[in-house]
This record gives sequence, structure tokens and C-alpha cells, in this order.
Amino acid sequence: MANTTATPNQSQPDPGSYAVAHIRIYPHNNPNFPKTSAEYVEIKNIVIQIVISESIYQSSVVTELHIVDSTSLVETFRLGGGEKVELSIFQDVLLLPLFNTWGKTEFTYECYVSDIIDYNKANIGTQSYRIRCVSKHAYLNQLKTLNESFDAATEELVANIASSHLSIDGDFGSGGGKMKGIYPNLHPLDAINWIARNSFNNGSPYFFWEQSKTICSEESLQRKKNIKFYSYEEMCNQTPIMELNNSPFLKEKSRLDPTYYKSLVEKIKHVESSLNISKFNDARRGAYASTLEYVDIATKTHKQKEYKYGDNINKLNEFKPFSDNIKFNDIKLSEYTKAKEYYTSKNSRAFGDSPNYHENELDNLQESMTHLSNLEFLAHRLELHGNPWMTAGAVVNLKMWKSIDPELLDGSGDSLVDKYMSGNYLIKSAHHVFSGKEYHTVIDVIRDSQELDFDEEIKV
Repeated sequence: MANTTATPNQSQPDPGSYAVAHIRIYPHNNPNFPKTSAEYVEIKNIVIQIVISESIYQSSVVTELHIVDSTSLVETFRLGGGEKVELSIFQDVLLLPLFNTWGKTEFTYECYVSDIIDYNKANIGTQSYRIRCVSKHAYLNQLKTLNESFDAATEELVANIASSHLSIDGDFGSGGGKMKGIYPNLHPLDAINWIARNSFNNGSPYFFWEQSKTICSEESLQRKKNIKFYSYEEMCNQTPIMELNNSPFLKEKSRLDPTYYKSLVEKIKHVESSLNISKFNDARRGAYASTLEYVDIATKTHKQKEYKYGDNINKLNEFKPFSDNIKFNDIKLSEYTKAKEYYTSKNSRAFGDSPNYHENELDNLQESMTHLSNLEFLAHRLELHGNPWMTAGAVVNLKMWKSIDPELLDGSGDSLVDKYMSGNYLIKSAHHVFSGKEYHTVIDVIRDSQELDFDEEIKV
């Protein structure tokens, strides 16, 4: 399968063009092929769609291959799960950040069959189904559990589990604190998420996820370490990788125009939004204020700590996602500290002077939960032209145009930008979809703050 259009020497390729180099599946029984001794089967000619998905809440990239099969592939090669799959997809691109140099990107991925789903036999000669694949470390995770002791900084603990038990390397951030304890019979990825739950960087939570692996002709743009363990603060402090817009004006229509590719790759084709704007629901989750009841079993002491949303909290945009003018019984949202109550305990003498698993909760738990409760204050699903730069955990800047009659727009001026919907967003998930017609990208973006000041007096 492929959709290869023009080359840079003729005219500019469309961002939706691509070429599949190979899709190989390695059966377990190493069959004796009649015409070749290769260990794999090339299946790119029977794959009609490829979807590569990643998310900050997903510890493995997931790939789905939609197959239309008239060769009885499953029966012939005894496909039953665990088979290795290799795929390689090329695309001509203009390279970031200036879009002034042509290069190539390649989605290259080794994965393993986890499920065969959605089987359908339309007629006697054809059957269709989807092969779902995950990364090797996701399979290794299912085959072992941890019940060993640990004592180190959280990023070191995650790095050790990743290398020793999952055979992977990555970027593991910093500043998550130290802890000591024993893994309570957890699978490796569960142990990493268990550590992440009580890891904090200045009150911000941690995420562990895998990005799709992209090889680029420009080495500085390659994602070499696609396993990530980052705090939300580190993610917020990133520079946006690209500005995306839904401008109704697209004047650069000729493939010979030097801005043709850039205009398309930055264009939002379609927007769907759940918005998620609900003070009613967020307040009870501790988004604006909370109380922590903290007991030290060893010293028989009790502490109570109130938390209120502060202006110094790290966020994607300048202004907080609510107004102090919202009051019930003349009390602001951030003053209702009993809206959410947390209870936690620790044994401070369990390991002498060494910090245990619950050590960091007193100073960080409430702010961390505030981050998580506000993280999807505003959410959009965006459909884009094929864009290999879109990856989970990156930040993008959106310029959304106001919803008024297009005839009233002249295509100039910041006054035409919807500031409520525009600003910096975190990419929660990215889905790269390759079909016979085109390559397009779907991203879910979220944010915790606003470019508009909700406390500012409105001028009508």
C-alpha cells in the first residue's frame, strides 16, 4: 500500500503522501517457503490501513493493521499471537523549525502481535480482520513480576526497571524525589506507574509513556529515546513544536508555491471538542482547593494541611481556568478547602532516616491532584494532514478563528482569533493513520489554563 505523489524535483509533495517500504510478519514456525528461505512474510499488499497510536497514558505504542486477506494468512502461517512485525513507512517532508529544507522521515517500528480482532468474512473468497501489535517491552511486562527491595531517586528506579526487566532505554527526567521500599508483586510497568503515583516535581505529577519512533534525515530531529518519564512541569516548560490553525484563508494553493507544504501541514482540517468545561465536576475533585489529613504511625502525630489554587502554579498558559468572581455564599471556589479531602499515612521510622514510599505526599499530593483535575479543562480532537512531528507529550500552539460569518473576515489581525480556544495545548494522544487514499494525523489536545483572564472586567 502506498500513496506516493510528486517529488521535490517536480513539485512539492502533499503532506498526505507516503510510501510503505515493508510490512513483515515473522511466523513462529519458520515455514519452508516454496520460493524463498526468508524467515518473514511480506504482507504490505494485503494491508489496507495502518494506525499507529500513542498517548501519555499509554506505556506502549499500539499499531493496528487492517487486512483484507484472500490467502488464508492466519491458517497458513498458524498466527496465534506473539509474532514479530516490522514496518517501515517513508515520507518526504520540509524539516522543522523553518520548513525551508527538504528531508525524509521514516516511521520504523518493531512490534509483536497482541490480538487479532474484528474478523469478518464478506464472501467465500475474502476475509478481513485487524492485527493489533504492541512493543516488545509490553510483552515482557506480562511475563514477570517484581517483589524486590528498592532505595533510590524515582527516576533511577524507573530507569533500572526499564533496563533490567524490560530491556529498554529512555529519557527519565529528574527531580521526582527519593523513596525506599519493596515492590509488592507488581508487573514492571505497573511498578513504574506505582512509583509515578508518588513522584512529584515541585508538586507536579509524572507520566510514563512511549512515543512512536521516527527516523529523520536530519539527525537533530530524530526521536532516539522514545520512552519518556517526565513530570508535568517539564512538559509545560517545552517550547511549542508548531503553530496549528483553522484559518479559512489558504491562498497558497499551487504545489510550486514554496509555502504550499507549510500551509497544509499547519492546517486543522476538522475540530471536535468535548470542551470539558465544568466547575461543577472539577470542584469535587480538588481542582481549586482541598484538605489533607496526614498521620505518622511511628510518632502517633497528625497533621492537617489546607491547599488553595495559587497564581504560582505551573501551567501551559498565563491565566488560571476559573474566576475568583465565582462565589457561593460569598466564598470563592479556591476557599472551599473541604471540597475534597485526602487521607494518607506513613511510618517515618520504617527505614531509619531513609524516605519511604509515602514521604513526598505531605508537600506535593494536593497540588499534583490539582494539576490532574485541571489537565483537561479544555480538550479538542483535531484532524490534520499527515504530520509526523505530532507526538504524545509535545506542546502545540493553536490559533483558532472566531466563529463568525467568513464573509465578515478579512484574513488579518489578532482580533479575528478566538482567544478562548487558542493558546498552548499538550498533545495527550496522537494517531497516525495510513490508508490507500492518504496519510492523516489525529491528535487529542488538552490544557489546564487560559490566554484570557477570567477575572478581567468584560467590555461589551
